[in-house]
Amino acid sequence: MAATAGAPVKLQAGLFAGNLAFQANTITVKAGDNVTLNITNCGTALHQFMSPALGVTNKVDIPQGGDANVTFKAPDRPGKYMFWCPVEPPGAASHASRGQTGEVIVQ
Repeated sequence: MAATAGAPVKLQAGLFAGNLAFQANTITVKAGDNVTLNITNCGTALHQFMSPALGVTNKVDIPQGGDANVTFKAPDRPGKYMFWCPVEPPGAASHASRGQTGEVIVQ
């Protein structure tokens, strides 16, 4: 999914076809762009967003049935930058290890 300058990129977090995921999980932006992700939690559990490579070093909570905005400046260097859900439920594998990851491609 390509980001349009100034418009928030819409994502969903939750269980899709039996798998934890972000939809869309690949976002393409231009180097240096200011990017806002509007993430809706479609699941019944807390989800979070994190990406130190994009400057999002604190976990951003996406509450059950709610949404959250994540804003960052795209790196000046082209490449692929990962993001993930760092939630680690007690007694279960982390959401990221179960596939709730994605990438921002900077051009």
